[in-house]
Amino acid sequence: PAGGEGLHRPWCHKILGTDCASWPRMTGGRGANSFGRSMIEMLGVLAIIAVLSVGGIAGYSKAMEKYKINKTIEQYNYLILGMLDYIGDAKKITGSSNVGLTNIAEAAGLIPTTWSKENEFNLRDEFRNIVQTFYDPRAGELSIDFSLRIEKNSTVDRLCMDLFNNILLPIGSSVSEVFVLNNKSNFAVYFGKNRCTSSRMCLKDVTLSDIRNSCDFCAENKGCSIAVKFGS
Repeated sequence: PAGGEGLHRPWCHKILGTDCASWPRMTGGRGANSFGRSMIEMLGVLAIIAVLSVGGIAGYSKAMEKYKINKTIEQYNYLILGMLDYIGDAKKITGSSNVGLTNIAEAAGLIPTTWSKENEFNLRDEFRNIVQTFYDPRAGELSIDFSLRIEKNSTVDRLCMDLFNNILLPIGSSVSEVFVLNNKSNFAVYFGKNRCTSSRMCLKDVTLSDIRNSCDFCAENKGCSIAVKFGS
């Protein structure tokens, strides 16, 4: 046969202990008898792997972002509910100026280990936002202010939305007022159950559109404060 395929080769028996007549002939061509894969096939496989990798990385990044937001919201909620337990003690404070409460929060174990304490007023969370806790003896109010460093469609933008949806609205009966403001102006004031009237924007009536507008105000100004007041 052409190329010697199927011929008896005595040397095969001596070296390998078998007849090579039944062995197929290997060629270096690109036809059906070739072994291995062509370059085009390999490139196709690599392209598929690359697409799957990009999709996997994107999905992982979104999952990690959501995890960090949920974790921070839980930390905010834990701090707020913990500080409300001490509002009775805070009301015993007298004076004409605000009193920082981070020492109380620290002693009560309300500060996450991943946050940093800057002074008696300011804490800084994992997103580098400032969380300020203090008591105003003149107004008789506990304040927890969230100073957000925020840009549109950023992780902190989504954190802003969740702060309203998952914390402030559910605890509206304990809130006196919520201010959305920066150092130039007040954007909105939402009133809790005890201060809600027909002429005021009540926290219980705040819509998703209202929340979106508040967070957009923060993003447009590259930052804002969401000041939450608790009192009588």
